Amino acid sequence: MTVQTHSNLSLNWAPTNPAAMESFWVLAQRFMIRNVLSPYEFCHHFERPEIRGRSVAGRHIYRRLDLARLAPFLGQSTDTIGSCLPMAWEVGIRDSGLGPLKLCKLCAERGFHSALFETGWLDVCPIHNRPLTDRCPTCNKLLSHISWKRFGPAPGALACGHAWSEVSLRDAPDVDGTDLRRLAEWVLRLKGGSSEETWYAVSLQGVNSLRQDDLDFRELVDCLAAIVGIGKPAGIRNAFWLRHFRPSRLRQTRRGALRADWFDATLLRVSRYVDALGKQPWQEQIVHLPRPYETHRWLRELGHRHMINALRARVHLLPLWEHKTTRFSVDERILNTIACALLHKHVLSTGHPKFESASGMDHFEHMCRFSGAPLGCVRISRRDVTVYWTPTTLTPDRLNPRPE
Repeated sequence: MTVQTHSNLSLNWAPTNPAAMESFWVLAQRFMIRNVLSPYEFCHHFERPEIRGRSVAGRHIYRRLDLARLAPFLGQSTDTIGSCLPMAWEVGIRDSGLGPLKLCKLCAERGFHSALFETGWLDVCPIHNRPLTDRCPTCNKLLSHISWKRFGPAPGALACGHAWSEVSLRDAPDVDGTDLRRLAEWVLRLKGGSSEETWYAVSLQGVNSLRQDDLDFRELVDCLAAIVGIGKPAGIRNAFWLRHFRPSRLRQTRRGALRADWFDATLLRVSRYVDALGKQPWQEQIVHLPRPYETHRWLRELGHRHMINALRARVHLLPLWEHKTTRFSVDERILNTIACALLHKHVLSTGHPKFESASGMDHFEHMCRFSGAPLGCVRISRRDVTVYWTPTTLTPDRLNPRPE
């Protein structure tokens, strides 16, 4: 047992490693239990000195704590403690802040909670293939607190006061974290953990079009989730992969597979698609036929070169490994791949309003608005460029004009 002194307070800790992908939320509660601390006392003693007692906008409780001072008492490095926080596993182009606390009821029965559960993109427990809940299992109250109240009135309790687990939290649970570790490896890959590839979100509506609370951002998250399902590592249950990540919905457009005359070849495929739809029942024709017909007509008028030039002024590649909105210049090979993906996505998506365009350029602007924000994600490696996208089903709340 380690005994140290901090701010006139004697603290005890038996150095033990966190369980696989265990969350800081549980790790802190274990520390409170061993030292008979309330969540308020814990957060007060380890609050960063420069913001102590101050209300700082955007500073949720995890950002207010001084991990460098806390780490020695937990017997771990600052990096290890940092990896127990949800911010380490978020994927996106903006700082997502801190969303509601989410629990897996079956994991809670064993006193386990993963840092991945608190991310904004994960909705299903990879271990049990069960939906995560952001409400108290007892009273159904939303677990939305981002202050010290996130730890509840006492260790082991939720903000509403009800216990989230019936087992003791004094020791780390014995949990098979294989699925969680492999999922974390994919997150690191998407965030640029390899020098062999880089990943970007693709937007054709400006760097500010993908906001965290937008349906556009949700579409990007769905696309990212589907990307993870491409290379399902051995050992992860198929049911989890198919139900949550829906890889069958994911489409990809590879630069290496594009023909030099891809634009004309794509328009030919659209023309055949129109002919095929004309043979379907009239209900299918009403839903699908007008858009591919218009796309074929106006893009043939616009032409390949004009489309690429117009796209060049609109494409924004937004890095997934950091919360920046810097615009990156893109070369010809990337532009052609993105253009081909945009054309295919626009034809296959559903729910677009009827659009009467006056010119090919008007129709191109329409495509960028409804199919290009976001278009999807692009993987750039030394040998190839691949755009990943999913067909969009637009709803009435997606039809409002976007701010430029």
